[in-house]
Amino acid sequence: MKLSEYKAACKKHTRSFLDGAISIPFNIVFGRKIGTKHIWPPKNYKKKYSFMYFWLIQRPLEDRGIFIPQESNKDGSEFRTFNNEHKIIDKMVQSATVPIEKFFVDIGASNGIDMSNTYLLAANGWKGLSLEIDVNAFARMAATYQLLPDVSLVRMRITPQNINQLLDCASVPKQFGVLNLDIDGYDYYVLEEVLKKYRPQIIVAEINTMIPASVCFSVSFSESFIWAENEFQGMSLAMLKKLAEKNKYKIVDVNGAAAFLMPEEISTHIPSLSLEALDSKIVALYKNIDPVLRKQLNLDSKKALDYVSNQLFKVEQKNKYFLAAYNKK
Repeated sequence: MKLSEYKAACKKHTRSFLDGAISIPFNIVFGRKIGTKHIWPPKNYKKKYSFMYFWLIQRPLEDRGIFIPQESNKDGSEFRTFNNEHKIIDKMVQSATVPIEKFFVDIGASNGIDMSNTYLLAANGWKGLSLEIDVNAFARMAATYQLLPDVSLVRMRITPQNINQLLDCASVPKQFGVLNLDIDGYDYYVLEEVLKKYRPQIIVAEINTMIPASVCFSVSFSESFIWAENEFQGMSLAMLKKLAEKNKYKIVDVNGAAAFLMPEEISTHIPSLSLEALDSKIVALYKNIDPVLRKQLNLDSKKALDYVSNQLFKVEQKNKYFLAAYNKK
């Protein structure tokens, strides 16, 4: 057995022992576990929430559906997002040539704090609307956002049919500051509907980084769609660019799986980046993307379409999706 495997085994057995020992008193006082999902050690909480606190207090309580309000540092000095999306948002807000409306909409907000692109906005006084379907993530967010009363929370499945009605009911301004979109599914069709009625000044949209730049791809809308936590999700960079151009938006940056957009009328000071330049930034960040293969696929759309449909998503035939070559015109 390798040393790394031995350490991992020891860690697993230690956690199992501690979990069993801790469960006895917690079962007596708070009841048995209810199968809470999405529990991981804290990353964005204040330092008082130590690793031991998480395993000895917080996790056993959350296992039983009891969530403790969490806090983070408002200045963002120790805050984490997957690829520093919060820092890019802050830079865009600070450098904007027009005032940014201090209202955000977060579609797919998860628990509202860990790796959240909008938590710091809420913590610094922005009003907002956070939408999430997962019951455990929403419960944790509801506990934490008791401390942030200017943010409305809604738990329901977001669809292209209901999104604008929800925004209307929440009195969201027609031109609001930040839209964050990450539902790991038919994101394209939700964004398409939002842009028919609203004009967010900054959009942060998740893209599927595995799709070559020469291909337009999106998961088709279906109310029964549930992300299987694999590569079959979301929309491609090219698909987003088409939608952006249609609505006179500009993709001003990409960082990891996050694309950042602004309306053309307020982003004249930001140079346009070609689709190829944007895609090259994605390839440089991800080690699981073969740069040689990616270059070939970007130059040959027919080969790219075959790659996506017959290799990348071969096992996903039960789910429908849109797939077409990207046409620059």
